[in-house]
Amino acid sequence: MREIQFYIHELKCKIEELKRSFNYVPEQATYLLSQYKEVLEDLLILDYKNSY
Repeated sequence: MREIQFYIHELKCKIEELKRSFNYVPEQATYLLSQYKEVLEDLLILDYKNSY
């Protein structure tokens, strides 16, 4: 789970850098971020269910 959190953080930083530098973010970058967030959410739900 920490690995996905790391990737989400790094991708967010890269997206912000692109916004600042070029005022443009590729659609694939935001799509990838949403996929990572979905996976993280699924893992959090699974972890929650397994802990109870």
